[in-house]
Amino acid sequence: MERGVVSVTVQGLFPVVAPFLPNGPRLVLCADGRLFSHEHAPNGPVAPLVWPYRLGLVAPGTVERLLAAAEAAGLRGAAPAYAPPTGMSDPPRTTLVIAGPEGGTAVRHVVDGLHAGEHDPDRAAVHRLIDELDELVRTTPSSPYRADRIEVVATRVPDGAPSLDWTGSLDLDASADSTVTDDPDLVPLLTSLGRGTVLRQHGHDHAIAARVVLPVDGP
Repeated sequence: MERGVVSVTVQGLFPVVAPFLPNGPRLVLCADGRLFSHEHAPNGPVAPLVWPYRLGLVAPGTVERLLAAAEAAGLRGAAPAYAPPTGMSDPPRTTLVIAGPEGGTAVRHVVDGLHAGEHDPDRAAVHRLIDELDELVRTTPSSPYRADRIEVVATRVPDGAPSLDWTGSLDLDASADSTVTDDPDLVPLLTSLGRGTVLRQHGHDHAIAARVVLPVDGP
């Protein structure tokens, strides 16, 4: 699988309740200029089960400029141990991954409560680069990304809640651990569902979590 050069993931720190999948990256910038980014506000009254992405193509030279900015900010060397913020309970965890210089090992910056303690120069450097990436998302023309792979995890729940009969090829009882599907019929079916949907299969109700699998790994 192709690798990206920069990725950003934000994960809330909270008790894990099944079914659970950790968040995928909210943006990935590729060496060829493709920019995958989470949709900010999908249409509809119910949040989608599978959070959608958009795909854009940045201007020539943008990837090199961003990597040079990361180098100048000291973000392509060894990552420091970022101290946890004070006065915050269960802060979200931001992970910024940047490809290493000349194909070297990628550098992973893991910062809890990024927006707190910006007086810390190390935190401020991470924050500035992510701001640059977010501005790139805002200013790069993009279109909805049509996913072709979905990761799914399912768990049985007590019967009785409103549910939909599941007609897909995926065996939900066999998906207690995550399963990746590229079934061309199943992917659009999953992306059409709303978050919190309960599915009924083999006489049992199942709650599910699902996310897009991008065609690139993080750096």
